[in-house]
Amino acid sequence: MNLIIDYQNKIHGHIRVNKEEIRYNGFIINKSFEISDVVINGLNFDFKTTISSEGSSYKIVTVDINLEDITSFEVKYYGLLDGTSGLWPYVREKTSSDFALLRFETLCVPYFVSSLEDSFLEYVHTGFNKDSKITITCDSNLDVLSNLHLESEHIKNNRKEFTFRGSFLNFVIGKYQSIHFLNGVFNILTDFELNYDMITIVEDTITYMSNHYGHVEINDLTIICIPPQLGSFVDGHTIFMAVDTLSDIRSIIHELIHIGWNPLVNPTTQRSRFFDEGITQYLTARLYNQYEQKGSIKTYESYRNMFKTLIEKHKLLLVPLVDFGKHEYGDLSYYYGALALKAIEDRIGMSNLDQVLKNMLNEYKNKEINFNSFIKLFDEYNISDIIEDYFYTTKGQEHILDQKN
Repeated sequence: MNLIIDYQNKIHGHIRVNKEEIRYNGFIINKSFEISDVVINGLNFDFKTTISSEGSSYKIVTVDINLEDITSFEVKYYGLLDGTSGLWPYVREKTSSDFALLRFETLCVPYFVSSLEDSFLEYVHTGFNKDSKITITCDSNLDVLSNLHLESEHIKNNRKEFTFRGSFLNFVIGKYQSIHFLNGVFNILTDFELNYDMITIVEDTITYMSNHYGHVEINDLTIICIPPQLGSFVDGHTIFMAVDTLSDIRSIIHELIHIGWNPLVNPTTQRSRFFDEGITQYLTARLYNQYEQKGSIKTYESYRNMFKTLIEKHKLLLVPLVDFGKHEYGDLSYYYGALALKAIEDRIGMSNLDQVLKNMLNEYKNKEINFNSFIKLFDEYNISDIIEDYFYTTKGQEHILDQKN
């Protein structure tokens, strides 16, 4: 893949891919973008555009040519992201004259598949060559930051040009200042000030997690501050954090845990969000005790309240935790998953649960975990009733809902 993005108030994109990166005689792209040219095998082609479904955030562009006849595919496109479209509901990027967040989940570049089928994430990870070249140009007062490897940076005609290598793209374009520290670099928006020492929080969290759950070497951490309401997410050793989440110390603790202390899990089981978000939220509550008296107690109480709110607001029918993925209940795991682990801790003790989690992270660092293998880790403990109530039935959820605030 060769991608060129010129950022001048609008996004102007030009992508070229080879045969091995094409799985469809067309592509999907964020519906906010307009297509100016489609060139296949060096020839301009007419194309047809359709919105995939009512309320969809992307459109499908098709060309009247057999897939096997395509050897190269080029697309030129332009436009702005208006904050109303994205791959999933929580992805709502909005470009402005001095800031843009471009990420694969926004479909900010064409992807040469027919829809967002289950294989889309696999395609994003493997469909593009890891040596793909991405070049972004912008005004000289802006910077471009990414999870990808920065190959070069220079100024030409009062414009900055950044060249990256990689395939799983996430970029920010904006005004930044950089602060270097022991574990990496913190890129902060020039008009934002922290009200606490983030670097100390980062160093303390890495030390605590390494001491309790296994050492992870983190010396290339990149934290990128982004505007409010854009959420936070992790890619490799890069954390993108919205400034509104930075006001809560727990947010940075949470994202740091994702970097080094989540087990490997297959995409189907991942949809439950227990093995990333549930476990991470539990560990976040534990660490927060270091920064606020009774911090864990307050955090667990907030989890209970949020769980109740989600159930009541969306009128959700209760299903067992092991079936959260099947019903797309992953958001509940942020709170209920952590509370399930807290119930186990209350029975077997904090140190025993720490040892189980440490064993889990060691055993399932390079092989995939699932609910059965996770529960088997507790075979030596007498907690079959807790496992039944909190994982295989809805009794644990009913207990939480019955508790008074």
